[in-house]
Parts: sequence; structure tokens; C-alpha cells
Amino acid sequence: MTTVQTIARNTRFLFLANIATFLLGFFSLSITGRYLGPELFGALSLALAFTSLFGVISDPGLSTLTVREVARDKSLVRKYIGNTAVMRAIFATLTFGIIVMFAVLLGYSQQTVLIISIVALSVVTASFVAMYNSAFQAFEKMQYQSIGLLLNSALFLFGVVIAATLRFDVLVFASLYVVVGAVVLFYSWTVFRRKLAATRLEIDRAFWRSTIQMALPFALTGIFVTVYYWIDSILLSAIKGVEVVGWYTAAYRLMIVLLVVPQVVNLAVLPVMSRFYVEAKASLLLTRDTFFRYMVLISAPMGIAVMFLADEIILFIFGKGYTNSIIALQILVWSSVFIFLASPFARFLESSNQQLAVTKVALICVVVNVALNLILIPPFGLVAASVVTAVTEGAAFVLLFYASGAITKKNLKRNLPAAGKTAVAILLMAGIILAFRSFNHVFVTLAATCLYVVALYVTRLIGKTDIERFTQILYSGGGLK
Repeated sequence: MTTVQTIARNTRFLFLANIATFLLGFFSLSITGRYLGPELFGALSLALAFTSLFGVISDPGLSTLTVREVARDKSLVRKYIGNTAVMRAIFATLTFGIIVMFAVLLGYSQQTVLIISIVALSVVTASFVAMYNSAFQAFEKMQYQSIGLLLNSALFLFGVVIAATLRFDVLVFASLYVVVGAVVLFYSWTVFRRKLAATRLEIDRAFWRSTIQMALPFALTGIFVTVYYWIDSILLSAIKGVEVVGWYTAAYRLMIVLLVVPQVVNLAVLPVMSRFYVEAKASLLLTRDTFFRYMVLISAPMGIAVMFLADEIILFIFGKGYTNSIIALQILVWSSVFIFLASPFARFLESSNQQLAVTKVALICVVVNVALNLILIPPFGLVAASVVTAVTEGAAFVLLFYASGAITKKNLKRNLPAAGKTAVAILLMAGIILAFRSFNHVFVTLAATCLYVVALYVTRLIGKTDIERFTQILYSGGGLK
């Protein structure tokens, strides 16, 4: 199987799995938000923010490093899994203690602390699932990770439906993260042992030292990115209360759902780009630039469509109790757009041993994000948190674009005509939506999106090759030239 066929196959598995996960997660989110209401949903969201914020300690760059190194030399899988399993057990235990300690010190109510403590247990299972997923990625066997995603989403939706039907309280909803995580971990462990390798626990001190040193930039990047992803929810809870967190999280979780495309391509492309760095530098650059082109063509109309349909989306999913989430979604969607655009350059730097540049960008962004949130959240609440998130992601894109060396006269000259055509297609879509905004919003947006795709085809921004690739990614996973 050729490299492009492998990427196509893995992207197909992950894309279809994530679409199904999106649909299952859509129902889970809607049922949970409606059943619990903004205040209890805010408390549960706060627990997830705490777990996500400190959860990065349980996996300090180990997953990304494992993908990169094992993708280059498959014989290292036993060494990496055997040693990092012990490391993760230590880090996960430490993480759980830190989460509970901070929840108590920040003076949350007893119920909120209990919710946070329950959800924090899922850090352990999530860390080990990530470990096995990194092996699946390194071996380019994304179908196993895809099944795990589906299993997680299906079981969680089943649990949410049962909990809501039987009128259970919020603690049961919190416990679902732990129970479902344990089931998915068992699945991942079973598949890894049967399909890839049987390993045993190891404590190789020399390996630990070198691994931690190599993983440190990835770890710092993860910490910085996680801070500016989740610190806004924690600050909102402390300054404005958990109900505001519920409104903000409703929009924020939808923003995260929109990231399914770059997440899928990131997972499929990183091991391939890591090999290209060693074997074919020209192919590495071509992959980066092609990745970016697709991200531009997908993300720009997505941002316009979601901003226009935000009120229908929020009210349909969550109900009238979340009307304050509409403005947040209209702003946060542009964070998703910037993440789309930044992804090719972040993966390029990581795959070419320049992860320290990504770390520096993340550090700059976290400082800007925290400072602006502290200044703007007290007077402006969730609107400020939304704007700051979008600004931070925009800054990250600009800095990663510059750090990757993509700004060259040759690149600019080659891509200027395509950039102009793309801008015309985007303006056409936006103009149609504005001109017919008095009609049914869903119909107008769908029509404008179709005309956007037609414009891309007419201007040859996408052609038969692109359509064939997309079709084969969805259906055949091969045959690409």
C-alpha cells in the first residue's frame, strides 16, 4: 500500500468514526444540557475543565513522542509502552491528587468538589487509552482507535439516556466518564496485545531520563495549550458563577465538535510526516502545503455558516435556557477556523524535530490568554472569554505559520492566485447569506454552501483529483495516485 493510500485509509476510518462520534456526542450533549440545566451542567463542565486542565500532567508529551519515534522504528513499541505505562501510572495518581486539592482550596461547594473528584478518576483511564492509541497511530492502524472512539461515544450516550430516564442526579452523569473510560481501556489493551505486541512493565532509568527530556517540549506545549483552552471556564466559575460556565460551555463544546476534521487529519498525517522528515523532505513540504489548502477551503465557509446559524443551533440543541450561549458560539467558531489553519504548521514542526518552536508559541499564547481573561472577564463575562479564545487561536496560527518557514517569495508567488480565488468564493457565500438573511436560515446557508463548492470547482481550486481522493477516503481507502 502506498503512503497516500495509507493516509487515505486511516483518514477514512477516523473521519467516519468521528462523524458517528459527533452524532452520538450531539445527542449526549443535548440530553445532558437540557436535563441538568445551566447550573448543574455548568458544575459538570467545570469538573471537565479541571480534569482537562490538570490531566495533561498524566501524559507529559509521551503520546506524541511515542507516535513519532515508533513510527520511525516499529521495534521500539515494546520499549515505549512497557516503560511509559509505569510512568503514566505515577503521573495519573499525582494528577488526581492535584485536581482534588485545587478543587478544595478554591472553595467550591461540597457537591461541586465531589463532582470534580469523580470526573478526575477518568484521568487514569484516559492516560492509558492515549498510550495505546499512540501505538495504533505509530503503526498506522487507525481503525482500532476509531472503534474505541465509537465505543466510548455509544456507551456514554447509552448511560446518559438511562440516567435521564431514571431521573438520576448529576453524580451519576459524572460517574459515566469513569465507567465508560474503563470499558474503552479494556478494549484498547485487548486489541493492542492481540494485534500489535505483548508487552511487560519496565523500569529502565536511562530510557526514562532520555524519554522525559525528548518529551519535555511536547509536555510544555500540552500544558500551555490546555491552560488557554480551559482556564477561561475556571475563571468564569470563580468570577461569574457556574451558571455562566454552563452557557459558555454549551458553545465551547460545540466549537470543539467542529474540530473533527483537523483532529482526524492530524492523527493520520503525523506519523507519515515524521517518516517524510527522514526519507523525503520534499514530500514533507508538499504534505504541509496541501494540508493547509484543504483546511482553508473547509474552515472559512464553516465559520460563516455557524455564525449565521448560531441561534438555531443553540436553541435546537439546548433550549431557551441557553440563549446567552448564542453570542459565545458566534465568536468561538472563529477559534475553530484558526485551529484548522494552524494544524498543518504545528504538525510540520513537530514531525521535523522542531517541537520547541511549537512550545514557544504555546507559551506566548497562554500568557496572552490568561492576562486578557483576568482583565476582561470581570466586566464582560462570557463574551470576553469567547473573544480572548478567538484572539489567542488567531495569534497561534500567525506565529506557527511564520515559524514553519512557509513565508517565502516562492510560496507567496505560487499561492497568490489561489488565495485570490478562495477569497472570491468566500465573499460570494457570505454575500448570498447576507442578501437572503430574511429567508429560512438553514435553507439559505445550505444553498450558499453549495454555490461555494461550485465556485471552487469552476475556479479549479478543487478538481477531479480532489473529488476522487475524497471519495476514496470515504469508501475505498486506496487507489490514489
